[in-house]
Amino acid sequence: MTTIRIMSYNLQGCKDSGAVFQLIDHYRADFVALQNIQDLPAGQSISALAAFTGLDIVSHGETRDLVLLSRYPVKMIQTYDLGYGAGCMKAELTVGDKRCQLYNLALHGGLYRRWIQIRRLLGPDLLSNAGLVYPTIVLGDFLDIVWMVGSLRFHKQMQRISPPPFKGTYPAYFPIFARDRAYAKDGIRLEASSIDRSDKARRASLHLPLIIDIVVVDNRIALTEKKMAKPASIRAVAG
Repeated sequence: MTTIRIMSYNLQGCKDSGAVFQLIDHYRADFVALQNIQDLPAGQSISALAAFTGLDIVSHGETRDLVLLSRYPVKMIQTYDLGYGAGCMKAELTVGDKRCQLYNLALHGGLYRRWIQIRRLLGPDLLSNAGLVYPTIVLGDFLDIVWMVGSLRFHKQMQRISPPPFKGTYPAYFPIFARDRAYAKDGIRLEASSIDRSDKARRASLHLPLIIDIVVVDNRIALTEKKMAKPASIRAVAG
């Protein structure tokens, strides 16, 4: 059984890049999903962060400045524009013989716009893709204050795994809103979940970092059950 640690961190309003670097390095996550990295102070860069933490820069998203840092192989990187400034990065993660798909998400705008963005997230290119056969994690900044706002269909399809209700990540100085969340489906088991509420985290950014430890159920079994069809009957042919 392999436990995978993933951190989701929104750098919106970053005021102390040194604290951000130290927090990411401290948790030694296997994958770090970042949002709004354009808010890093002048003179700091993702390259400097990667060098400080020993992580590889997998991809720099085209919308909402999404970045994925990794210690393990990552495949099939794609970035999607969800409209009105929102973005999503999809990546296939590999740790040992386990694979899963991760969606790094940053929504943007008002209630109506968020509904449109979630509808696109649920579209055939993303979560409703017929080729989506691996266990799936969706995490990042959902922007909303009330977690059910946006799409009942999304919450029926995905299981919220972190943070627990009433555990806020925003604003960092008085965190009462759980804007930063993680959802999963099809073979993801949560082992542990935490929000860093230290003084360092409170001064680093407007969002507190979310850290989850998960286990991926052996997706080869799931693939066998879903994709293997019954063999066609064999008939003798006269000849």
